[in-house]
Parts: sequence; structure tokens; C-alpha cells
Amino acid sequence: MDKGFFEVFEGMKVDQDLTNLFGQVVVSNVVVNKHDMRLSAHIISKRILHYKDINLMEKAMEEQLFGKLGLTVRICERYELSQQYSAEKLFEIYYDSILAELEAISAVEYTMLKNAKYEITGEILTFTIGNSFLHDTKSDSVNRFITTIFRERFDIPIIVRCVNTEEANKYSAKNMKKLEQEVAKVMAELGDKNMDENGEFIESSKDANSKDSNKINMRKKLQFQRIRTLYMVRILKERQLI
Repeated sequence: MDKGFFEVFEGMKVDQDLTNLFGQVVVSNVVVNKHDMRLSAHIISKRILHYKDINLMEKAMEEQLFGKLGLTVRICERYELSQQYSAEKLFEIYYDSILAELEAISAVEYTMLKNAKYEITGEILTFTIGNSFLHDTKSDSVNRFITTIFRERFDIPIIVRCVNTEEANKYSAKNMKKLEQEVAKVMAELGDKNMDENGEFIESSKDANSKDSNKINMRKKLQFQRIRTLYMVRILKERQLI
């Protein structure tokens, strides 16, 4: 489909802020599930949209366009961002939106994350949970929630660890940095020419001169991130840290 948001959903009347935010959004697909009576609008955005703004637009669509049909509306967002957004930078910007979305799903998990301390190093995000009961019962659910968001919306692999205070002391951010260096060293020994000595992606001169260099490098960078993330998961599992 790939049409402008207000081309597809004509007649929408929302405030200027929402108009500006969704004015550059593209609708890639619209699916109606008759069983659940739900309309899912799949969108692509080059700007990060906060959950609260998406929720306001969903409610406006229900009230103005689909309420009489008895349909609830869900906007499924996917982002095409510039290469400047690393997992660390993206998380810092998007964390408030993640919390707002989680609050609407589970008050318990929202409270757990809101009160948790977090550190993110490379692709590894660590939450320190003070309440051991919540850690034991809700960690897997929170892990799936955040990794799914990063994979499906941003196409960025991320490792989420929920640890209690004792585990956090056992494996500090300093040790996590050492782990990243260890992974970088091993992968460099494997002969990956797209990495520098710090394990970071580098652009080849051939790709730089290519007409589609940005697309090529983005694809290679994502492939590199996935490989590195999978290797880090393997090490963490071997050491029983996730």
C-alpha cells in the first residue's frame, strides 16, 4: 500500500501536534480481524512516536471512523531510522514510551520496571530488580516484551537481563564491558573484515562508492549486530547469567 496516513484514513480531525507527527507516517497495510473485531493499521515512520500519541490516534480513529462498526483500532508501528541510533541511544530515548505501554498492559510489570535500576552496554540491557518475588515471576515476560519491541519495530537485536541485587553485584557493568571486548576479539580472530579493533562495524571502500551505500551498510550493520548478539547470548548462557 505505502500511502500517507491521512490519505488512507481520510476525514480524521486531530490536534496540530498529532497532525504533525502522523503527517509523515506511511501506512503499509491495513488488516481487519473479524473474529476479534479489530483493525490493525501497520505504519512506517522515520520519527519515533511515543506510545501516548499512538494511543490518542487509536482512540480518535475508533471514535471518528470505526466506532459505528464496532471495531477497535491498533496501530502497529515500524521505524526506519538513521544509522545514528544505536541500541543504547534508542533505549534512552524510547524508555518512557516503553514504560507507558507496559503500564497499559500490566500494572505489576510496569511498577517493577519503573522501580528497577538499569544499565545498557552495547546490546546488553540489564535491569536490577529489588523485589526477588517479582524478579522470579515477571522477568521472562518483561524480557520478551522489550526484545520483541526492538526486533519488530526497530530491527535491532538486544539482550535483556533481569537480575536481583545479588546477581547484579556478581556481574557488574565493568565485567559486561570486558565481555564485549572478549566477543570483539574472538570475532576479529574469525576474520570479520567489517570490524575494527573495538568490534565496531566499519564501512568498506567498495560499499562507500556504491550507489546504494547507505542501504548496503545498514544491512551489513544489522547482520553484524545479530551475529555479535547471538555470540554474547551464548557466552552469557554458558556462564549462567541469563
